[in-house]
Amino acid sequence: MSEKYLVVVNKDLENEEIYYCGDIEIEAFKKFKELTYRNKQIVLANVKHIILHGFNLIEKYEVIKKIA
Repeated sequence: MSEKYLVVVNKDLENEEIYYCGDIEIEAFKKFKELTYRNKQIVLANVKHIILHGFNLIEKYEVIKKIA
């Protein structure tokens, strides 16, 4: 598992979506400002990736702290 910044919309709901997963906090804030959704947040999380059919996917994540 690796520490990443995530921009998450509708966290803990059925239609949860991740719009950014990366190492750069500034990029996370840029993506956060672009989104028009109301229920959005930036979190620092431990992220576990898997490779499925050649695609790098997030299997699970554990929130370390909420940034915004």
